[in-house]
Amino acid sequence: MRRRSALRAVGAATSRLKKAGEVQRHAICAASEAGASLREIAAEARLSHEQVRRIVGEQGEVAPYFVTVERHGVSPLKRRLLVRARSGRMAGELAAWMAEQSSGGMFEAVDVSRARAHERHRAEEVFDDADLWRLPDLDD
Repeated sequence: MRRRSALRAVGAATSRLKKAGEVQRHAICAASEAGASLREIAAEARLSHEQVRRIVGEQGEVAPYFVTVERHGVSPLKRRLLVRARSGRMAGELAAWMAEQSSGGMFEAVDVSRARAHERHRAEEVFDDADLWRLPDLDD
């Protein structure tokens, strides 16, 4: 009986700890949006500056990424897309999904890089399609 109640206490404490972590992350993001510096937030939260930067970055804004996707198999195909996402991993997944929807088959992201400001404004190479931009196919 003691063992079971002790394990329940561990589960309850873990649940409370996770909820407290979520509340702390929301408070850190709110403080950042209110104009507090990352160092001020880190001191108040008793975390390192780097930990606070990561937490704020996770909630960060959408950024543009160039993603090269490839389809393997009978009819190989390579495409380069410009997508907006919160992280490079998310950009790769989104670009692969977009390529699969438009061309069929299974695509995988083989290269992901952050797009520079001057690269994403070349209208002759980029078109907008519901906030997702696609560049012409690569010749490879």
